[in-house]
Amino acid sequence: MKDGVMRSRAIIITATVVVIIVLTTPLVILRRQLRAGIFNDGARPPAESARDSRIDLLRRPPAKQADATARVSKPRRRASSRDGAAAGTKASTEALTGQLDTLVARGDSSAVGEMLRILQSQSDPDERERVLKAIMMCEGRDEMLDDMLSAFGPALDQAAAPAERIAIQNAFADIPDQRAVVFLQSAFASPKADPGERANAATLIFDIGAANAPLLAPETVNDMNARLRADLTQAENPEHRVDIVGALGRHVETNRQFLETWRATENDVAVKHHLNRILDKRSQAADKNTSASPNA
Repeated sequence: MKDGVMRSRAIIITATVVVIIVLTTPLVILRRQLRAGIFNDGARPPAESARDSRIDLLRRPPAKQADATARVSKPRRRASSRDGAAAGTKASTEALTGQLDTLVARGDSSAVGEMLRILQSQSDPDERERVLKAIMMCEGRDEMLDDMLSAFGPALDQAAAPAERIAIQNAFADIPDQRAVVFLQSAFASPKADPGERANAATLIFDIGAANAPLLAPETVNDMNARLRADLTQAENPEHRVDIVGALGRHVETNRQFLETWRATENDVAVKHHLNRILDKRSQAADKNTSASPNA
């Protein structure tokens, strides 16, 4: 009896163990699969996939960050303050050009007055020279001579560049007025004037005197020619010598012997060409006048 009971218990225990093994085996396999990363035909579980995706995003730069890195490798040139200043200067120059063109087209005394006011507001030497050249092109200068003398007297003394001082002289070109001649004579005699400036002033004075003889005394002409001849012997700059020869050529008969002698020793091609043009042209003109004379 006891043996039968013991056998029954053993069978029950064995059956229970088998049932437990059968029931737990799938769970163990599933757990191993999860650890091995096998789920739904080899895909990772959603939770792990999402986590790993976030890790991957941290490990590699996002698209925008990669683009930014690429841009850093080839940086764009940033606009500097110098670029801005250059653009501003160009715009200012273009505006001044348009304004001067309009005033020169008018050319009357009021246009000259406006340009004198513009000149006072300009500090750049190049811009001042442009305004002065525009004034020279206006016919209304004669009526504004007093204002020009008031403006250009101090300007001539203050101008640091020879080009600006010559532009001031040129503003008085062909003005048949004794006051213009006196102004140009002061420019000719200025201690700041170089040989080129003196030659320019003399040329303007001689041209005014040629059209208005009473405005220029003969002794003044002689003194200026003597100074120009001295400048020619001392001028090292060929451009100055060309200007001096041109001024002396305004009274070629007075200066012919000096210029002929100088031509024989001048080595600069441009200066010698200018001498030839002045001396030969005036000689031909003199010959024509002589041949046309009834007493010839």
